[in-house]
Amino acid sequence: DLWLAGGGTTSTPWRGMLADHLGHGLAALEVPGASARGAAIVAGLAVGQVERAGISGALAPARRHVADPRPGSFTQVEERAALWADAVRRSL
Repeated sequence: DLWLAGGGTTSTPWRGMLADHLGHGLAALEVPGASARGAAIVAGLAVGQVERAGISGALAPARRHVADPRPGSFTQVEERAALWADAVRRSL
């Protein structure tokens, strides 16, 4: 699963669309202030106070699985993206 944080974690339609477009399941972080926590972890890594192994261990936020891509949806997204890109190229 890819980890998801922020306002999108509360919208079922948004989570489904994102899972379809990314072609991966999503897990919502169950941490208030996930952005601030992430910034603190990155800062700790930068100054050598946090080890990379700690990120997936004790520092890993709680999360829950919230969405899976629909079967075949990623292929549909790629096909539509190719059609859009072709239309843009032809319009230039």
